Amino acid sequence: MLIGLTAWLSWRGWHQDKRRDDRLSRWLSPGWLRVTCSLSWLAVLTGGYLLNQQQMPVS
Repeated sequence: MLIGLTAWLSWRGWHQDKRRDDRLSRWLSPGWLRVTCSLSWLAVLTGGYLLNQQQMPVS
């Protein structure tokens, strides 16, 4: 779910100059969108790293 949210935020950030004003424009201003997108990418990469470091059970 976090990967999907990050992809959507990245898409919104990439297309912020081309979009018209909509309901989310007042909540996701360009500065807020940039910060939120960066933090969500950091969370996804950290989560992927931590999942990769998990020990595999040996049976």
